Amino acid sequence: MDTYKTENVVAEITAKIHPADKNIPDCRCNLVLTERHLFVLEDNFDGSFEEHYVIDIKFIDDITVSTPFNTDSTPKAGSAAFYNREASKREQFRESGSVITPFTSGGRFRRFARPKKYLEVVYNDDNYVKQHLFFDEWDKLPKGFICKFQKLKSN
Repeated sequence: MDTYKTENVVAEITAKIHPADKNIPDCRCNLVLTERHLFVLEDNFDGSFEEHYVIDIKFIDDITVSTPFNTDSTPKAGSAAFYNREASKREQFRESGSVITPFTSGGRFRRFARPKKYLEVVYNDDNYVKQHLFFDEWDKLPKGFICKFQKLKSN
């Protein structure tokens, strides 16, 4: 995609969104970064796209890769961070036989699965309230996408 809505596309990535509300389905989205906007689009597979979010670049604080389980002390219920934390707790509980411990009885260190990483978009909504969007299962590493955003933001 070279242009979207007459705006030049700077970067693009496909990822699975973890919506914070029930208005948006849990689906794979195209994140299209232009010189003025970030579009979060769902492909309808008929040549059209459903626009879930259109965020002006000036309202985006940051786009980064984060590990919400490690960075949020109390994640908002329903957020990707909340589900990631709960899944991790259940996994540790199940693996340890109802005792959460990093060591086995033989004294060896038990390796738990690494916390899941997300592409996180931090922005201010129309009411200037800070919002977070979380994406995972990328089609390519998000480093290039993040670098392009930072370059746009610095201009």
